[in-house]
Amino acid sequence: YAWAAGGGESPGRATLVDRNETVSMRYANGRLGIRTGGRALAPGSRGARIRVIKLGARMSITAGVAGEGLVEVRR
Repeated sequence: YAWAAGGGESPGRATLVDRNETVSMRYANGRLGIRTGGRALAPGSRGARIRVIKLGARMSITAGVAGEGLVEVRR
């Protein structure tokens, strides 16, 4: 089962981000909003916390899956 591979998936939830997929990373804090590109290190469905590498920076962060190809970074 795909959800049993350790990606935090649960049965019946659609995978919105696939492993190695290029994703849009979004950060918002009040009136400040930043968007940049990244690459998912694990698959995830809405609300799942996954590791993402910021493109060009080689740093990884944890982000929540917010939509198809979209993750949100929170403090």
